[in-house]
Amino acid sequence: MAPPASKTVTRIALGLASAGAVVALSGCGLLFPQRLLPPQEQPPLDVETTDAAESADPAGLGLRTGPIPAEMPEFDEGELPPEPTEGTPDEQIEWEILSTASSYVGSFDPASYADCPATNADTDETITCTSLVYGQSSTWTVDVTGGEYVFSYEYAADMVPLSREFTEESLRWQADSEAVACDMDEYQLGSVGESGITCEADDGYGGVTVYDLETSVYGGLSFYGRY
Repeated sequence: MAPPASKTVTRIALGLASAGAVVALSGCGLLFPQRLLPPQEQPPLDVETTDAAESADPAGLGLRTGPIPAEMPEFDEGELPPEPTEGTPDEQIEWEILSTASSYVGSFDPASYADCPATNADTDETITCTSLVYGQSSTWTVDVTGGEYVFSYEYAADMVPLSREFTEESLRWQADSEAVACDMDEYQLGSVGESGITCEADDGYGGVTVYDLETSVYGGLSFYGRY
């Protein structure tokens, strides 16, 4: 299993500071209107998904074709609900997990959520969180190193959500090839590190190069060609 992702948060008086932002704890309840809610609290929402642009496969290689992205495809965190500036440590962890989970699929699912048990992060403890992104559920182990003024946490999941469209777009950019295909469902889980998913890309000479997909703990995708 790959090393876990980590983050350090500094407490200031009655608040927290994370990644340069001050996060206050409210004495009268949470002030986080866009709470990352568990499934029973989420309003139903139909999410339409589309495959990567598909067209005829002129080389007859069984691949899907589309334009090569001008830049490496990346998830825009601006699609997420605002990072909580007031709230509890578990809300901070939930936002971080949802951001990482969304990075693997390259887009924000409005019906997605991350859910962690309540924690004050003042003592060392291990908690288990869950996320749901495009119908794919992941379990995250979070090791909290607590403290009165500073706490940090490391989080890791064995399986993470993946999107065929985003994965193939990423391969088009890396392989510099319009015609690619990954052997996977529209959305599915893959292992962290060696995902177990293989892809193919037109090599420009009438054949294909086979790639193994690997995922990082921070949501990145990498492809390694078999030569």
